[in-house]
Amino acid sequence: MVTLTSDALGEAVAAAAARRSLRGVRALLAHARDAGLASGLEARGLWRATIVAFGVLGRPGEVRRAFVEMRAAGAWELSDTPTVNLLLNALAGDISVQFTRCNQLRQEGLVPDTSTFNCLLKACMRARDVRRAQLALSWMQADGVKADEITWNTLLKVHSYSRDFDGVLAAWRRMAADGFCPTAKLWGSLLVACSAAGQMEQAAIFWWEMKQLQMEANSRRAAAQNQEVVAAAGGATVDSGSCSTSANGSGPGDSAQSGGGGDVITTDNLCAMMTACNDAGQYERALSVLDDAKALGVPLDTRAYNTALRACHSPGKTLRQEQLMQAFALYDELTTSGLSPDAYTFGTLFSLCAAAHQGHVALQLYAEMRQLGVQETVVCMTLLLKAVGSSPGPGMAQECLRIFRRMCRGPARVKPNQTTYRTMIAALREAGALAEALSVYQSMRRSHPADNSEFEGLTAVAAERALTCEDAALRQAVADVCAITDTREVDLHGMSVLEARAAVLCVLALLQQGFRDSGRVPHDVTLITGRGRGSAGGDPVLRRHVFALLRELHLELPEGPQAEGAGRSSSRGGGNGGSNPGRIVIPREVIHQALTRKMLSRQAQQAELGEHTDTRDSDPQQPRSHPDLALAPAHL
Repeated sequence: MVTLTSDALGEAVAAAAARRSLRGVRALLAHARDAGLASGLEARGLWRATIVAFGVLGRPGEVRRAFVEMRAAGAWELSDTPTVNLLLNALAGDISVQFTRCNQLRQEGLVPDTSTFNCLLKACMRARDVRRAQLALSWMQADGVKADEITWNTLLKVHSYSRDFDGVLAAWRRMAADGFCPTAKLWGSLLVACSAAGQMEQAAIFWWEMKQLQMEANSRRAAAQNQEVVAAAGGATVDSGSCSTSANGSGPGDSAQSGGGGDVITTDNLCAMMTACNDAGQYERALSVLDDAKALGVPLDTRAYNTALRACHSPGKTLRQEQLMQAFALYDELTTSGLSPDAYTFGTLFSLCAAAHQGHVALQLYAEMRQLGVQETVVCMTLLLKAVGSSPGPGMAQECLRIFRRMCRGPARVKPNQTTYRTMIAALREAGALAEALSVYQSMRRSHPADNSEFEGLTAVAAERALTCEDAALRQAVADVCAITDTREVDLHGMSVLEARAAVLCVLALLQQGFRDSGRVPHDVTLITGRGRGSAGGDPVLRRHVFALLRELHLELPEGPQAEGAGRSSSRGGGNGGSNPGRIVIPREVIHQALTRKMLSRQAQQAELGEHTDTRDSDPQQPRSHPDLALAPAHL
């Protein structure tokens, strides 16, 4: 028979909390009570696990009841500060209750430690509560508790998250007055606070102080190495480790308390400073910071080079040739130093290639990326599409399609998102591959909302080109996007102005194809526009724009009720003879006349073109005209 102990039940409670099982935690606690395992100091581990579990599960009320029951069961005493720290952590979601409970226990005689007040400050940081953070510090000073690195770091973040940069500087000065030597982590938090407040000049001052401290640390390290050499030769060593006073007023600290005298410029702090410069648009300063770190011997990693690559281009500005060369020099430095580039590295390089319209270079980088086995991500591949699509030239649109299809067939981490679709459509549209762009657009609509006027404009442009150039493939692509299966009646309800324009043009393009094949228009066309009841103020916006398009296409509708969609019954749903202002009927005679005029105009232009060609053959100085220039792209 297995005998359970309170410690074993505590482990079971922790496991239930990890599974997010509130019922399991309650059942285990009830079993502990029934088995008599929840009483006495030996049950302390069980109650601690229970308090943590209820905190993780977001049950502050049960956290408080568990602590009350723990005291009643004799499992807690005033000297048990670690349990109080767990209690305060579990109550961090309700900062008012947390502070009230802590103060009550202090008045009862609890002896708090540094972790106790760190718990309070952490809650203040999350709540952005500067007032309570100052209250916690006053309690800490009254109880004679020393602050540590976590205390000062959390206090800096409290003020930074609360957008109180003056408070950040005040906390820094207070830390110096208390004799605490700033660690590398604290310097990093200070730089991040400067960046968040937009105080880049202050960040530059702190960076200068950090360089001075780093040079002193390097000097001490070199001296210590020299002394080791002397000692090896029979001399004596001298301990030279100390914490130097910075120009900001941070004084010497106890080595045990501050760990002073070490490196203050770490890779994390370097990245923090370069990121601050990049976010402020000070890209040249970011690269200068990188040079400072190299001169001081700071070890660099891939993340540092990635941050530096960002600084090689100012967004919104033309990428200069020397900036691109500088970026590739950094990439070569990364690879030759033994570091491995990651997806972020290649994504940044692809972005630079896009700004420089160097799609072929991006393709070469992609081949190198695959050769190195770097894991692809949707962000990286989308930037690759942008780079390839930004470069004019034969075959680039097909390269975009090949990469896009690879993403569609790939794992979940590279599946196209809405940004990918937008980038792909823009690239194909720029290359003139409107049919392929519409196909991608149609794929996007299956999983993403199609409410962007950019894509609606794409459909309208494609419909105009299909009508003007009589492109059968493009015409069918527009019909698929607009869901047009019948040219007799087209329901424009719910469409935007651009989508309705595309639908009308597509119907006319389909009728134009039939006219070319048979010489006739088989039926009237009914456009259901609605009466504008769904528009603001009841204004029939869609109907007004459709009439404007028909006038633009020289489709003159007859006067009278038929123009309003009533007097004539079409062969399918054309009305019942009464007025229906929600429809526009285009008689087939009107369409036939317009198409006939267009055919005769084209024949005349071709004949004129032939005459110009003969003239040019006899006169080499005569410029050659293009047949499409005489055709208005939106007109029948």
